[in-house]
Amino acid sequence: MDCTIGFWLADCDAVTAAEAFDHAEAQVHQAEQVLSRFRPTSELSRLNATAGRPMAVSPLLWAVLAAGLDAASRTHGLFDPTVLAAMQAAGYDRPFAELVDGRTGASYRLELRREGWRSVRLD
Repeated sequence: MDCTIGFWLADCDAVTAAEAFDHAEAQVHQAEQVLSRFRPTSELSRLNATAGRPMAVSPLLWAVLAAGLDAASRTHGLFDPTVLAAMQAAGYDRPFAELVDGRTGASYRLELRREGWRSVRLD
C-alpha cells in the first residue's frame, strides 16, 4: 500500500498480542491482494478491466464498493469512487515513489465521466 501501518494493543498478554498482530498483518495483506490498483492481479484491477461487464466479487470488495457508492450518494457525487481514468490521466498511475517528475496531480483538472458512480450496479 506504499505506506506505514501501525498496530497498538493495550492490556493483553504476549501470546494474545502476538496472535492479534499476526491476524492484523494478514488482514492488511489480504486487503492489498484484493484492493490494490497497482497490482494487475488484484481483484480490483480485474474489476476495472471488465469495462462495465458484470463480475462476481469477494465479500471484501463488495463491502468496499457498497461503502464507496453509499458515500457518493450521501455526498451527491462529491465523493466518487469511479475516477480511475481521471486519476491515471493526472499522473496517479503508479506509486508515489515512482513519480519521477514530482507532480502530484493536484494541479490537474480531473475530467470525470458524467455518469460516474451512478452507472455502477451492485446485484
